[in-house]
Amino acid sequence: MAVSPNTENYLYGKGSVLFKKSGESGYYHLGNCPAFSLNVELEKAEHYSSMAGTKEKDLSKILQKSVKSSITMEEFSAQNMNLVLLGGTPTEATQEASTLSSVSVSVVMDQFVQIQSGALRLSSVTVTDGADTTYEEGDDYILNRESGMIMALSTGSISGTCSVSATVAALTTTTINALSESSCEGELYFVGNPDVGPNWQVKDGTWNSVCLVNCRSSPTISPRLPSKRNFRQTTTIIPTPRSLKRPWWSSRA
Repeated sequence: MAVSPNTENYLYGKGSVLFKKSGESGYYHLGNCPAFSLNVELEKAEHYSSMAGTKEKDLSKILQKSVKSSITMEEFSAQNMNLVLLGGTPTEATQEASTLSSVSVSVVMDQFVQIQSGALRLSSVTVTDGADTTYEEGDDYILNRESGMIMALSTGSISGTCSVSATVAALTTTTINALSESSCEGELYFVGNPDVGPNWQVKDGTWNSVCLVNCRSSPTISPRLPSKRNFRQTTTIIPTPRSLKRPWWSSRA
């Protein structure tokens, strides 16, 4: 690294943020992170002398050191969502392509109900009274094809039950069991890859405040690291539209 002052030390930070859960052997990539910074926080006990008219500080002791990392993440991967929601091990399920034939559905007026449990991503949907009457979408009911749900409209002609036929697509789903864990412990690893400036690789924060990837105004993830490597947090989820400022979560030890 060049000796200061030197413009080669200016940092236009870029890099990858990795995370390894405690008990696991490998890191997974958190995806694109527009901002990543570290801040060292100190808790001090300070004593002031009472032996003169104006008190003067005569002792200062550090009681606790901690490192707070702030990360803005953009990718809604299953791994990231599982981390945010304090999930256990994500589970995958496969839905085979099939056909629903005249499934009787008990409707609730102006509320969505499931057409058939587990049947997602429907197409070619027909809704009838089970006999000769075919109901009209938009006039008599509203469909949510992705979730396989139907809402009978109180202004329409459906009363009590209806009969639904549809094609069910083949797909694989991932289920995250939110809040199945009370905490999350692990290790953050930043691998620098800047366009300009020194290349930092960080596991242990040792600066008062440093931004390693370009910062912008956006919600952040703020895990507090009580030790050099491990952190524990509880989580609050704040969903936001996918405009430019993504959600994420804040956590506190």
